[in-house]
Amino acid sequence: VLDDADGDIDGDGISNLNEYLEGTGVSNSGPEKPLLSLPADAATGAALAPQLVTNAYEDQENDAHKKTQWQISTESTFTIPANILLEFETYDSLTRLTIPEFILDPNKTYYWRARFFDILDGRSLWSDPFSLTTLMVNPEDSDGNGVPDIQQVTDGTIDLDNDGYFDVSSSTYKMVSTNNISFGLEGSNNVTGVDFLKSIDPDDISDTFGKPSDLAFGLIQFKIRVDNIGDTAQVKIYFSQPVGTTWYKYDLINGWTDYSRDYPASVEFSSDGKSVLLRLVDGGAGDSDGVANGIIVDPSGPGAVAAVSSDSVAAVAAATESGGGGGGCFIATAAFGSYMERHVKILRDFRDDFLLKSRWGTAFVMAYYKYSPPIADVIARHGILRTIVRIGLMPLIGFGYVVVYLSPLQQSVIFFWLLSMAAMAALYLIPFVYHPGQKRHKTS
Repeated sequence: VLDDADGDIDGDGISNLNEYLEGTGVSNSGPEKPLLSLPADAATGAALAPQLVTNAYEDQENDAHKKTQWQISTESTFTIPANILLEFETYDSLTRLTIPEFILDPNKTYYWRARFFDILDGRSLWSDPFSLTTLMVNPEDSDGNGVPDIQQVTDGTIDLDNDGYFDVSSSTYKMVSTNNISFGLEGSNNVTGVDFLKSIDPDDISDTFGKPSDLAFGLIQFKIRVDNIGDTAQVKIYFSQPVGTTWYKYDLINGWTDYSRDYPASVEFSSDGKSVLLRLVDGGAGDSDGVANGIIVDPSGPGAVAAVSSDSVAAVAAATESGGGGGGCFIATAAFGSYMERHVKILRDFRDDFLLKSRWGTAFVMAYYKYSPPIADVIARHGILRTIVRIGLMPLIGFGYVVVYLSPLQQSVIFFWLLSMAAMAALYLIPFVYHPGQKRHKTS
């Protein structure tokens, strides 16, 4: 028997053994290595939220471009996990990625790279890294206190935490004032610093997919540091007026998500609605930089939506919470690789806003929870199966999108369009199926 584990049959720079372990085919050479484009290598004066651009995707087998993995580090070898500030795998930002705010600091040098994945999960080599040096001073924060100049709290008599003392900004407590409302953020004992805090106008975010209709305090974006890599941090946010009971999160990779529904144990609103306790995991739930590095970056905020409540829904929620990763969407999560991926989010919303509102839908969901986990485990281990299941789920995802996100008028337009297409198809097929002039022959 020939031992070719260390070989590279397809010449893609990845050993046969590693391709086997990762579920990719040794006969698939994968995409060509990306070439980075912008910002140019060794660029200076780069913005704090720059757009990274690669060359066009190329693949020898003409396999479609599935996703891109991006990394940003403070050192050029990318070998020290604590120095990696950002790690994303995205199905949307394939050759262009705008870096979220608060990842990069002023007057520092960073290194970035990317690699492509094809539809069969064949991966390219990492690109050669580029470096960039950011501008000297954050133009929004000229005094460097971690709050935008136009959002500084000027009222020295504010007491958001109601402890009887006027609030004072410190290394672990910051305040913001915008649109005649204020909020303050305080870190727990293992939070060593609150570096930045700001309110983002929701209208400045063009992504409307799943966007809540009401974000009175805007999107609250902050950057905190924790004692140890991988720590779970607690932050408490105090508001000048009551807020809703739903906590939304937004990032460039997962879009808008309901964090209070996805991680109910990590969001606690006070009885008066004027504060919320958040639990965030460095490199995990609530951390938008995608890597455990001692830094948590979180853009999120309170919104108000109608809650769905019934005994059956409560039972399903309990099953979701105890059923392991994926929040109950086991097969979809296995197929798309992440519980927070947008197609999985559509199916979650379809479950919550449509299926769970009827007896038959709830029965279906409960049966799905019971029988799907072992199937999902098999799917997760095989790249080709994941691809097949993703394709197979598309009609259901499309139907779920129409049901959950479109207005009755839009649904009616789509329904009549489909009905028209079906009628045209029937008129086309009838002559081939029914021949009125043809006589039937009796058989003896």
